[in-house]
Amino acid sequence: IDKVNIGEAAKTDSSLQAMADLHSKALSGETGFDQYEYQGVKKFLAFAPIDGSDGWAIGINAPTSDFTGGV
Repeated sequence: IDKVNIGEAAKTDSSLQAMADLHSKALSGETGFDQYEYQGVKKFLAFAPIDGSDGWAIGINAPTSDFTGGV
């Protein structure tokens, strides 16, 4: 599995900026739901802080087509 620092990668690849912004919101303790595009695939992302942890957050993503395919 390749590991990427999305904040650093977005500095040289503007296509990653939306994902980097959501990552920053999640790490700052926000709760949210939004969408972004990664490698040509549009995705939804839900994120929230984990209470009682040392600043951890959880994020769940899925392709938007999983939800809109039947429409």
